[in-house]
Parts: sequence; structure tokens; C-alpha cells
Amino acid sequence: MKRNIVLLAVAILLPAVKLTHSMPIDEDYLNDDHSGEYNGRLDEETKEQVRQCEEDQTAMELCMRCAKITKSTTVYPLCCGNVEGVKEWCYAYVYYRVEPQL
Repeated sequence: MKRNIVLLAVAILLPAVKLTHSMPIDEDYLNDDHSGEYNGRLDEETKEQVRQCEEDQTAMELCMRCAKITKSTTVYPLCCGNVEGVKEWCYAYVYYRVEPQL
């Protein structure tokens, strides 16, 4: 009886232990300083555009919504910096679903 309980406990706990150790640990992530600032592969111009959104909560929300709706990775920094009127286009697209004129 005691042996059956031990086997049952091992059968239940073994998969749980295996799941906790199945994902590799990213050593670079563990060693990085996580100050909240993005240190990725962005050039200085793009970083400056993104900083403009950090100063304006309304612009940040608009640009995030635009990036999510368009599913574009380049829209957010362009919207934040209002490059070629992207912020105005995003406003029309997000709130009024105005399609782009090509």
C-alpha cells in the first residue's frame, strides 16, 4: 500500500518537476540591468522618436493603439515622432477607420 502511494506521488510530481526545468535560461537577460529602458537594436533617431511618446501619455496611447491595429512594427516610432504625418494618419485610422490613400 505504501509503495503504491509513493509510486503515485512520483507519477504526479515527476512531470511537474520536468516542466519547471524544460525551458532554457537566458543568461544575458539575467545579467542585464532592467532599469525599464529599452536597450535593443534601435538607432538613435528611433530612440528619440519613442522618447517623445514617453513625454506625452495621450500620444503614447494613440501610437500603441495604431501599432496594434495595423500590426506593424514600424508604426509606433514613426507615430511618436510624427514622421511624415504618421501621427495624424494614426488618429484618423484609429478613431475613424479612414483607410490610407495610396
